[in-house]
Amino acid sequence: MADNTVITAIIADIFNRFGKEEVIKFIKSYMDNIEDALNNYPVNENLKETIKQLNLPKIAIVNSENFEALVNESKTFRRLVRGELIGALG
Repeated sequence: MADNTVITAIIADIFNRFGKEEVIKFIKSYMDNIEDALNNYPVNENLKETIKQLNLPKIAIVNSENFEALVNESKTFRRLVRGELIGALG
């Protein structure tokens, strides 16, 4: 969950250059330690510097154990970012 699209650009760039497996490794590393993931994986330098200046987003690999919690957290986050009326739209 993010209030910007920089993390999406980072993931897309890693996928484009290195493929799905490297993206999964990056996400797992990011979930454990954001700074280490940004510094130890092949993150585009411009994107890395940009994301460090913003609110660092939460990313997760969705599975059956965390699905409901992530949905609820996402709904709350959308309402916060977009406002109550627009956030309720989904």
